[in-house]
Amino acid sequence: NRGLANIPVYLKDKDGKVIFANKTGPNGYFLANQMFKPGVYYIEFEDGTYEIPRVQLILEGKEGKSPLKITAQVK
Repeated sequence: NRGLANIPVYLKDKDGKVIFANKTGPNGYFLANQMFKPGVYYIEFEDGTYEIPRVQLILEGKEGKSPLKITAQVK
């Protein structure tokens, strides 16, 4: 398995408003470098080659500062 580099990534709130945007790095990771308030968020990837599913992220305020790793199988 390898990460997908240079893919635009959007973190959206429950209403669909973009609150953070970035691109994946050479390893397929992306960094937000900030803490978000508890709530429901969606991570969306924009790529014309692969079909990458939208990810629902529920933050409860107990996550701490550890990185979250999300793995998805793309088509």
